[in-house]
Amino acid sequence: MMNLTAYEQLQAAEMPEAQARVVASHLTDSTQMATKEDVAALRQEMGEMRLAMEKMRREQKDEMGQLESRIIRWQFGSTLTLLAVLTALRLFGM
Repeated sequence: MMNLTAYEQLQAAEMPEAQARVVASHLTDSTQMATKEDVAALRQEMGEMRLAMEKMRREQKDEMGQLESRIIRWQFGSTLTLLAVLTALRLFGM
């Protein structure tokens, strides 16, 4: 996007139009530049996001541990059931 103010100023300084367009297109509008306060606010927000992400990671880790425990209990129960069925089949000669 071309900085229209810069383009107009370059034209007023008698810079050729094509050159003025190229130069103006590479200039940043000063109203779009970040201030120290903007950077500080962004750092604050990033810090808060980092803490939130760490909290989510811990919660997911806890949930994964709970799921792992449930899977192990299910597998253990299934194994015991299978052993009981096989034992019953052997005992009753089937």
